[in-house]
Amino acid sequence: MARGKKQNSIGEILNQCADIKAERREIYGSAHITHGSILTSLFPDGLPLANPENMVRFGLINAIVGKLNRYVQNFDKGGHEDSTIDMINFCAMLIEYDRIQDENR
Repeated sequence: MARGKKQNSIGEILNQCADIKAERREIYGSAHITHGSILTSLFPDGLPLANPENMVRFGLINAIVGKLNRYVQNFDKGGHEDSTIDMINFCAMLIEYDRIQDENR
């Protein structure tokens, strides 16, 4: 069933989800499994998420790590351009957020 076509039943929706999962697994490999190890190496002393500002920053960093990990899963195939573009956008969002926070201090 083509993506974008509205599904009429829970079964059809779940089948569409399974199809998309299989498609993504072929592209991204085991990126979801290595993600935690990468974040642990970036934050070996744990995460200081005691305030909303750090939560926002971590959310953006988490997204960047996810996209970088997806790129690396396709390294031998020349990378994954969509993930690279997404990383650029998330990095710009992080810069913008940090600058706004600096202005408010």
